[in-house]
Amino acid sequence: MLMTEKEKFPKMLGILLFIFCVPSQAADSCRNVIVRTLTDTDINISGQVSSDNDFELHVKTNITSDGSILLRSELQDHGEEDIRSALGYTWSPLYFSVGQSGYMKNWQVPDLSFPENQVAERILFPLPGEQKLKVSVSTDSTQTQNFNLNISIRDFLLKPDEEQINVIVSPNAPRIFKFSFQDNDTRDNFMVKITNSTLAACTIVSVQKVQSSPFTVFDEESNIKFKSSYQTMLQKSAIFISRDQFPHGLYLILLGKSSNDDCYTKHVPNSDELSNHNMNVTVVVESLEKSIMTDDIVTDSIIFVLLFYFGLGLCFLILTWFLDRHFNIELEGKYGKIDTLQKKQKKSLERQHDTEIALANMASFAIQSSDQVDYLVAPSDNELKPDKIPMRFRRPFWFWTQDEWNPQEEDDIEESVALVAGENSAPTDGQTNGVVESDTNCGNGNAVPGNTNGITVDDTDNIRIPTYRPWYSLARFHVSGNPSKAPEIKSRMVNQNCLTIEEYHRQYGRSQLFAWLVVLAGIFYGLPAFQLVLSHQNNFFHGGDLDICYYNFFCVFPLGIFADFGHFFSNIGYVISGLYFNIKVYRRQRKFEKISTLLNNGIPEQVGIFYALGSALTMEGILSAIYHICPTSSNFQFDTTFMYLIAVFIFLKLYQFRHADMALTAQIVFLVIGVAISLEVLGYFTNHWAFWAAFIAIYMLFMLVFILKIYLNEKSFTAVLKLVSKNLSMCCSREDDTSIHYNSLKNCSIVIIFNILMAIFFLTQQKPGVSRYLLAILMINMVIYEIYYVYRKLNLRLRRKKWQPNEGIRVITWLYLITSIVFMCFAFHFFRAELKTSAGTPAESRNLNEGCYLLIFDNHDMWHFLSAAGLYQHFMFLLTLEDNNIRYMKKRGLIIVF
Repeated sequence: MLMTEKEKFPKMLGILLFIFCVPSQAADSCRNVIVRTLTDTDINISGQVSSDNDFELHVKTNITSDGSILLRSELQDHGEEDIRSALGYTWSPLYFSVGQSGYMKNWQVPDLSFPENQVAERILFPLPGEQKLKVSVSTDSTQTQNFNLNISIRDFLLKPDEEQINVIVSPNAPRIFKFSFQDNDTRDNFMVKITNSTLAACTIVSVQKVQSSPFTVFDEESNIKFKSSYQTMLQKSAIFISRDQFPHGLYLILLGKSSNDDCYTKHVPNSDELSNHNMNVTVVVESLEKSIMTDDIVTDSIIFVLLFYFGLGLCFLILTWFLDRHFNIELEGKYGKIDTLQKKQKKSLERQHDTEIALANMASFAIQSSDQVDYLVAPSDNELKPDKIPMRFRRPFWFWTQDEWNPQEEDDIEESVALVAGENSAPTDGQTNGVVESDTNCGNGNAVPGNTNGITVDDTDNIRIPTYRPWYSLARFHVSGNPSKAPEIKSRMVNQNCLTIEEYHRQYGRSQLFAWLVVLAGIFYGLPAFQLVLSHQNNFFHGGDLDICYYNFFCVFPLGIFADFGHFFSNIGYVISGLYFNIKVYRRQRKFEKISTLLNNGIPEQVGIFYALGSALTMEGILSAIYHICPTSSNFQFDTTFMYLIAVFIFLKLYQFRHADMALTAQIVFLVIGVAISLEVLGYFTNHWAFWAAFIAIYMLFMLVFILKIYLNEKSFTAVLKLVSKNLSMCCSREDDTSIHYNSLKNCSIVIIFNILMAIFFLTQQKPGVSRYLLAILMINMVIYEIYYVYRKLNLRLRRKKWQPNEGIRVITWLYLITSIVFMCFAFHFFRAELKTSAGTPAESRNLNEGCYLLIFDNHDMWHFLSAAGLYQHFMFLLTLEDNNIRYMKKRGLIIVF
């Protein structure tokens, strides 16, 4: 009788076992060999192994080049005794080995890191065509171990824009996907995105090239980083891929790490997060946004941004020229109007002279006498005056009680004018201190003939001012030649704070030096920074470690040598805004130079800090771009250094408006910034309580000294301390509210209390890194002083009696301020949407990643664009803030210092 197929199979299996086991019995061991053919139906085998009995399976395969095989191995039970019990293990694991054409993959069940997990899976990409796959199972245990092996064909091929959902990732079950660029698909760039909506487990995401041997995949934690680009993830992961980078395709490997501690720093994981090692993810290969003008979205973004800035700059230039030419409205100052006024008055004088000559000639004909008519044209007043008397302030309804405006004269100053007595007295009679006498007093002083003490008389205030070493003579002031009987000290006028305004070299050192030092600091600071971040990026590119740079990987577009071109290029807004502002300052300076010999009124014109502001904004763009080449947790200071300078320069320029002689020098300013950067760098390496104690102590010391100096209008730091100790009891008791410094002490006390509250907040937080804290300190104090300065100007302009029209603010200046606030509010909105953080691990940073907002630019890029526009508008606000003191040609002896 013929046997059926089912009856033949057990008999043939017994013959094969006999053939393979007979020779092995001589060596006290047996190898069970089974041969199967893999089809669409799964191969499911249960068997037993021990130290004397191995198992081997030969699988015949015939799959396509994109086919893959899933092997699932499971330990069903284990023996009661084990040869490794002495080492602490209760059983010996099963050893699985798969080989094909010289390639071998090995694993064990259970894994020693997870002894409770008795299941392991591996994915293979065998050679296409008819091949043989050898699978062997063995163990060191003397007891019989039962196992189950399942082999099946699975589709792990990724296709563009098609999601693979419910992908289980664990340490002993890596998931491998294959992606190939199709020849009939013109798309060359894609974004691989992995997202997790379950409890996170620290996972390694690796991308490996398809080699000539397509099944060579490294999926063990010990070798997954070999010849691959890899990154860690918790909730999100994204990797940019291109046809040039992976011409033959790629493998995407997802493997859970044995320890979750590697993915947490900023966030303290709970017990569930630490013990969880499996998660369910979604994998998709997304197509990039289509370009509009060209075939590349990066090129489209570059063209769009450049056309936008070029068009915007051209429109502003045309608008500036049109308003200046046809409406006499200047957007960067009032000097052009004064120049026009000068020309009008010159023409008026010429016409007046011609008219007088014509009248004299007519009179000579009418005289019958033969005597020659001698006439003398009266000299005309050549003094440059405002084109019109300031109109009465059109007050809002809540200022209806404001008095009518009356011109302010030299003898009609509300507060008496004197300088605070200093610690150094003027030279005695007959002494000159070895210093050449100066007749400079803001253009208004005249040397007293025969005076050997270097004393000048101020025509405006009729006050004797010592001019020996004028920048030092501010320390002491004499009235009526009797220093012991000085008048009541109330306030100081601008003419007494600009004694060195015409000393070019002195003012160059105080003003112009700021701009040069900004440029030099940018060069010597930027070049090493560029070398450093480029070295980090080379490791990112060629070393394969995608955890080095903290990008928003969901919006990364490489171009040339830059891995993230969008964040690099978006800083062009700072560069263009800074350069354009310097052009505006230059135009203003040229207009001033035309009339500088005739104009000695208003706030002294010093443009050095304005140039420094524009240069600092430009360098901020350059250094921020360098930082974004490869942002890390240790180079954030590249992005903040010139922010510190901008905040300090704005503060300093407001102070310099009315303290031309007393503003800090560039050397002192850069020294203070150097101390801040040193603390910032130190904060990257330690978070010890001693560091925070030193940081708060230095902060409070600098804050007290500089705030008291600024708000008390003192030049000498020593004088500040003496003044505080002298007036503190009077201020606290309020026995004399008319004290010169009562209001100033009240104002600076509020600022000091505010800074103390900030220091307490910093101590309670103590987050690693002090960059944001330093930036907050400088920015907040700058805003407070700016509010204080504008408030004092408006108080003088809007008060009921003896209000001063020159302290008003132009409409265009208000527009600059409002526009700046609007831009900064929108910029802050985008800045709040944090898309990465260098304070945590790379995996924690990627949890914040989001897609692009516009073209290749994300929310942080929009912060760059909008904040650059806001800062430019704010600089223009500062540039035109004191224009009314120019418009009304206010004498400096009548401009109050605050």
